[in-house]
Amino acid sequence: MKNIAILTINDNTNYGNRLQNYALSQLLSQFGNVTTILMSNHARTHERAIVKQIAKTMPRVMKTRRQAAAELMRNKRFYQFTNRYVPDNTVRISKDGTTHTKKRIDRVVIGSDQVWNYLWFSPSELKLMMGSSFPAHELLSYAASFGVDHLDDGVKSLFKQYLSRIPHLSVREEAAVGIIEGLLGEKPQLVLDPTLAIDSAQWAQLARRSAITPEKPYVLTYFLGTPTQEQNSYIHAYAKKHGLEVRAINNPKDASYSSGPIEFVRLFQDASYVFTDSFHACCFSVIFNKGFQVFNRNSKIKKTLNSRMETLFSELQIENTMNRLDVYPFPDYAAVDTRLQQLREDSITWLKNALAS
Repeated sequence: MKNIAILTINDNTNYGNRLQNYALSQLLSQFGNVTTILMSNHARTHERAIVKQIAKTMPRVMKTRRQAAAELMRNKRFYQFTNRYVPDNTVRISKDGTTHTKKRIDRVVIGSDQVWNYLWFSPSELKLMMGSSFPAHELLSYAASFGVDHLDDGVKSLFKQYLSRIPHLSVREEAAVGIIEGLLGEKPQLVLDPTLAIDSAQWAQLARRSAITPEKPYVLTYFLGTPTQEQNSYIHAYAKKHGLEVRAINNPKDASYSSGPIEFVRLFQDASYVFTDSFHACCFSVIFNKGFQVFNRNSKIKKTLNSRMETLFSELQIENTMNRLDVYPFPDYAAVDTRLQQLREDSITWLKNALAS
């Protein structure tokens, strides 16, 4: 069997990142032995993550031991998830681009997530995220994302030089299709995010291992920004009307805050309704056939979900109700699931052919 290495962002604090890494590993495992590359500039250990989190939260968690314990448990669950499901101890790339590997690598799959977000990486790091440490014939991308709708002129030549080395390009958003077509003169393949490319039964199997099992029905919120007062009122009005609790994964005072990636999946599986500003939260809402509403992220960083969400809504033929406070959307999942299954088959077929060529 082929030895396949995933080149992605190593973020041991982000649910979407860990779960897309897991999902892509699952997809690729039918074609070979899979590992995830550890990037030295992303490198994290359990101890380092805990120290960093304690330093960041100490002023506020000193008031409550419960919150401090939740922070530590959350980090522990992330670390355990990575070690068990997406181990990254076989291949490492140093900051200078040197590759250290314990076995031969046949193919390198770049993605998913925002691996080409030039606002996050230096030029030297971007080169590495485009596979500069590996021979061109080993490379392909799966559901890669730029995280932006357009590129500044200053980075276009860099992207053109290194993306042109990748024989098989696939991306996650329509905006990325346009970016690459503008750079290279050819369209990459549009494919599903890996989390959507495996079905609900596989996710439910993982969720059974959750250490958190909610007892009362609830509305689930997952915000990476800060919801506005108007949005909070809208959420609580829905919960009150339907007799539901409100569970907030990213609220340190909430019982859900200690969740690792597995608990995150379980919380979506059992939710009655979802409110979010997260792309992957929308993905899991779709996977488990939940009604959901998504808002643009309210944060100091000027960044929207528009490209990702517009592609998701368009591909699955879901009415775009982003940011509306006059409706509580619930997709027609009979139609959505049929469409999603076809997109899964198309995405996996593309991946299979790219790996075989």
